[in-house]
Amino acid sequence: MGLTLSIVPEELEVEPGETAECELQLHNTGSVVDQFTLDIIGSISEWATLEPPVVNLFPDAESTARLILSPPRTADLLAGDIPFAVRATSREDPDGSAIEEGTLTLAPFSEIGGEFVPQGSRGSFRAKHRLAVDNLGNVPITVGIGITAPDNEIIFKIRRSSLTIKPGTAVLIPVRVIPKKRYFKGPNKTHPFQAAITGEGVDPVTADAAMVQEQVFPTWLPAVLAGLVALLITMAILWFALLKPVLKSEAQTAANQQTQQLTSGLQEAQAQAQNANQQAQAANQQASKALEVVGGPSAEASARASATPTTGTGQNGTGGTGGGTGTNGAATTPTPAATQAAAAPTAAAAAPQATAPAASSPTTPPGTTIDLTIQANAPAGQAGTFKTFAYTVPAGKKLLVSDFVISNPAGDSGLLQIRRGASTLIPLGLDNFRSYDQHFIQPIEITAGQQLVLAVDCRNATGACTPSGYFSGKLQ
Repeated sequence: MGLTLSIVPEELEVEPGETAECELQLHNTGSVVDQFTLDIIGSISEWATLEPPVVNLFPDAESTARLILSPPRTADLLAGDIPFAVRATSREDPDGSAIEEGTLTLAPFSEIGGEFVPQGSRGSFRAKHRLAVDNLGNVPITVGIGITAPDNEIIFKIRRSSLTIKPGTAVLIPVRVIPKKRYFKGPNKTHPFQAAITGEGVDPVTADAAMVQEQVFPTWLPAVLAGLVALLITMAILWFALLKPVLKSEAQTAANQQTQQLTSGLQEAQAQAQNANQQAQAANQQASKALEVVGGPSAEASARASATPTTGTGQNGTGGTGGGTGTNGAATTPTPAATQAAAAPTAAAAAPQATAPAASSPTTPPGTTIDLTIQANAPAGQAGTFKTFAYTVPAGKKLLVSDFVISNPAGDSGLLQIRRGASTLIPLGLDNFRSYDQHFIQPIEITAGQQLVLAVDCRNATGACTPSGYFSGKLQ
């Protein structure tokens, strides 16, 4: 059993939006009656049909079918050769099916479109538009752009006046519209304008828009200015008629009150000073009378006598009474009054010295500074299983960890634990960081024989987890 299939003609050309067809010739080379199902292979299947789609043939018989091609007129189908194939599938012998290839040449066509976005604008000095130019054809096209205004009262600034556009795409071109003359006050003026878009092999298209030119001073400005002037006048009247007299009166009242307070305070101070002077005179008179009664020296002489030192003898630096000090024999002994006067400041100076607490300064733990790195390399694919990497503290030593930095440069996924032996100190998620550090005021202590452990549960899809830990501290 078998089949011979051919396309006549194998190459054909068609205009977008039109129809072309070719003939399919089938020959049953088998020895039994067979049914052949026809189908199309390739991108043309969306707009191609087969008539009939099923052909029945006796042995050594021939028949024909038609392939009708109707490509749409769209920019999605680029001009050029489009390969396709027709397959005939045997019902009796599927392995004996036949496939025949052909080529369709799609003819080029050009079409353009354009419009302003927005089509209307307002402004006193300038306005902005964008000209959208569309290539609706199936080949690239170079277009030229020109903009004109019927009233010739505006000028245009366009970034590009010529450009090439790919099939099925659009380009937005900024356009600025500037009035030649401006006016401060008056009615709005409308300036229409038009863009002409031309290209080789296509009919020119136009796009219309308009700019409404407004006066420089907005219409609401005079009313606002009049309102502001009225408000200023009202505030001035209120100030001079009401507020200023009230404030002046209150200020005068406050000043008078302060003056009265100062005057009364001064009089009270003068009275107190006069009273103190009288009391001092009375005390002086009483002291003079008391001295006259006992017949002793005057108060001034007593004061001079109490301040006069006496001289004594001592041996080898010790002499006098009352705690005096001397050098090799002679020592000065102060009188009781002088001793009391000297003792007072000495005691006052000694008091804060006796009560002031000693300042404490932080001490650095003795030992050797140590920096160590634990590098992990945990294989993936064993979720829930921790791979451990450890540092063992030497015998007779203890490790004090004050700082550590955990690095995850590869962005691994999984879990990481910092352990002291079998005890977990800090659990971390590798997905949450690339670099993680901690600094302790009270260091972590690991005794001799214990291990500082980096445990990793790698959950990467592929590849091992390679985080590392840097630890700093003292080894005592």
